[in-house]
This record gives sequence, structure tokens and C-alpha cells, in this order.
Amino acid sequence: MTIRQKLRLSILLLVVAFVVSTSTIAYTFHSVSQAMAYMAAVNYTIRLVFELSFLGYEYQTYREERAVVQWQSIHRQLGQHLATLAVDTAVPEDDALLQRMHAAHALLSTLFAKLTAQEAETEAVRLIGQNLLLRSNMLVADAHQLAVVSNRTVTTWMHILLGILLGSLGPLLGACVFIGMAHRRLLRSLAALHEGAAALGQGHLTRQLHVTGHDEFADLAGTLNAMAEQLHTDIMQRQHAQAQLQQYAQELTRSNADLEQFAYVASHDLQEPLRAVVGFLHLLQQNYQGRFEARADEFIRHAVEGATRMRTLINDLLEYSRVSTRGGAFTPTDCPSVVQQVLANLKVAIEESGAVVTHDSLPTVLADATQLLQVFQNLLSNALKFRGDQPPAIHIGVEPHDGAWRFAIRDNGIGIEPQYAARVFEIFQRLHTRREYPGTGIGLALCKKIVERHGGRIWVESELGKGAMFAFTLPDRR
Repeated sequence: MTIRQKLRLSILLLVVAFVVSTSTIAYTFHSVSQAMAYMAAVNYTIRLVFELSFLGYEYQTYREERAVVQWQSIHRQLGQHLATLAVDTAVPEDDALLQRMHAAHALLSTLFAKLTAQEAETEAVRLIGQNLLLRSNMLVADAHQLAVVSNRTVTTWMHILLGILLGSLGPLLGACVFIGMAHRRLLRSLAALHEGAAALGQGHLTRQLHVTGHDEFADLAGTLNAMAEQLHTDIMQRQHAQAQLQQYAQELTRSNADLEQFAYVASHDLQEPLRAVVGFLHLLQQNYQGRFEARADEFIRHAVEGATRMRTLINDLLEYSRVSTRGGAFTPTDCPSVVQQVLANLKVAIEESGAVVTHDSLPTVLADATQLLQVFQNLLSNALKFRGDQPPAIHIGVEPHDGAWRFAIRDNGIGIEPQYAARVFEIFQRLHTRREYPGTGIGLALCKKIVERHGGRIWVESELGKGAMFAFTLPDRR
């Protein structure tokens, strides 16, 4: 049974018990009141009968006219009162007594009339007087019997009223006991739920809430137990996944460190033998050029160029591996000063190309100043290198965007096809031959790694023949 059903049943029991008890008590009390009123009327009848009997005796003794008038008045009142009692009676015994009293009342009127019609005291008058007194005494006896019957009726109704009062206590007590048990059940269920919820709130997800019964509290306890079990399972799975993820992250960090260490060691250790190879090739080219056939000189030239390019690639790889391992601390860096240094470094290239470089009001950012200079220098160098027929027009813009500074270097160069927008940031990836444009393809990959180390991102927006816009973001850590 649910709590709502229990409450409804408790209220229904109380209402039914109250209505039945109240109605029964009211009806019984009304009956008792009627019986009491009837008994009072009977007592009044007895008083009238006594007065009538006394006035009859008084008249027989003193023969006064006053007694006649009073006797007739009392006789008339007694008749009216007996008629009223006949209407109110509901007991057969009362009805028989009242009929007999009506007959005696009528006979008394006849006898008293005969008595008052005789003036002289004769034997006949004396017999009429005795008969009148006898009938009066019989009327008194009947009145007393009527009083006994009415008193018994009142007593019966009083017993019925007492029984109803005692009987009505049963349903009321039953309803109270039922409500008390339901209240105790509610308190115990609430205490169990409170204790279990507190345990669940403290993280004891394996603890079960024990609430017996088949009501809402039991359903709620079952729901909380299922929820705690599911939550415990999810947490265990998440902890397992987090442990695996942490293990993968550690392995990835170790792998990246190993790769960076390998790149550094490889590039560093290759420097010495490569330097020796390049040196001997230069000596061979200087000392024996022209002594062999033309194809030998060409082979020597290709070997020198390949060794030189190999040394350049190794140096670039070494620089790329040092972005994370040899990077400097982040300090407040004045971007206008950085850009001015870049323009000074690229002064010759700018003058030869006739380039015009402009920039917005640049902010101060928290960055590695040396690496930020590398980013600007590589991007500006590319804008100067990959120029079109017109003199380069380069603009450095900046604006705040979503809690970061967004830098954009725009040019009017040859542009890039959109499908190569991601490829240009890969290490040693080139879109042109070395004869068309020199370089190893490390510059944009280096910019990407530096920007990501600073917590930003870099991308390009361009169309072939319409210039390019290289943008990157740096977090605004003010």
C-alpha cells in the first residue's frame, strides 16, 4: 500500500468514524431528550391527577363551589395533557395506559357531575363519592405506571447512548492506531533514507538503503540503490579509463621525449662526420677541379651541394627539436620591439624587393621573446620570398578575440591553393622546387610548434594568385 493510499485510508477512517459517531450520538441524544421531556410530561400528569383527586375529596368533605370550579379546570387540563401524551408516545405499553387513563378521565367527569348534582347527603351520594375516589386512585396508579414506563425508556436510551459513545471509541482508536503506525513507518523510512542519502553523499556508493514495504519510500530507496550502483560502476569505469589514459599520456610523453632526444642526439652527433665530409668535399673540389673530365667535376659539385643541404636539414631538425626542450621562460614581451628587430634582420631583403611593411598598434604578450621573434621572422620572410609581380605589401594586424590576441600577417604574394593549407605546416613539406624557391620547409612547421607551445594555434587563408593571410593566436594572460 502506498503512502498516499495510507493517508487517504486514515482520513477516510477518521471521517467515517466521526460522521457515524456524531450522527448516532446526535440521534440518541435527541431520543434521550424526547424521553426526558416525555417523562417530565408524565410527572406533570401525575401532579394533575393528584390535584384532581384531592379536589374531589375536598368537595365531598366541604361541598364548596370553589372546589367544583377548580376540579373542572384541572380535569380539563388533564384531558388536554393526556391528548398531548397520546401524540408523543411510541411505546405500546404507554399507549395502553393512556387509553385506560382516557377512559378513567371520562368516567371521572361523569361521576363528578352526578356528585355535584346531588345536594343532600344520601347513601347514593356516598357511593358515588367512594367510586370517584376509587377511580381517582386508579388514575393515580396508572399515572405512576406511566412514569415507571417512561423512566425505563429514558434509562434504556441512556444505556444506548453510553454504548454508542463507548462503541465509537473503537473506530476512533483504530484510526488513531493506524495513523500512529503509519506515522512511525514514515519516520523510520525517512530516517533510513536520510542516513542512506548521507552515506551516499559521503561517497559510500556500495552502501544499500534498506527500506521495507511497498510504498513510495521503498521505491525511492530502490531507485537510489540502483542509481548508486550505476554511479559506482560509472566511476569505476571512468577511473579505469582515466588510469589507462594517464598511462597512455605518460607513454606518449615518454615517447615524445625519446623522439626529441633522438632528434637532438642524431642531429648533434651527425654534425661532426658531416662537417668532415663537407670539408673533404670542398678540398676535393678546390684542389682537383679541372683535373678530371667534366662529369667528375659535376659529381663533385652534386656531392658538395647534397652534403651542404644535409647539414642544413640537420641544423633545422636540431632547431625544431629544441623548441620544447630548450625554450625560454614566458615573460612580458613587447611585440613592437620584436617586430622592429625582425625588420632590422630582414632589412636587406625588404630593400631589394621594395616591400612595404605596416602594422597595427601591437600589444605586450606573455611569451618566449626569442621564439616569438622566430615566428614573425619566418612569416615575414615567406611573404618576401613568395612575392608576385608587384612589390610586396605586408601588413601585421592584431585584435583581441575570445580571451586571446589574434595576429594576422597579410601579403599580396602568389598565394596558396586551399587544399594545401594544412600541408604547409608539416615539417620539410614544400610546394615548390628548390630551384624555384630556396629553403628546407622547416619555417612554418617551426612556427606551428612555437605557437602551440604558447597555447595558441596557427592557420592560413589564401587563394592562388590572391595573396595569403597567416594568422595565429596567443592567449591573453593579463
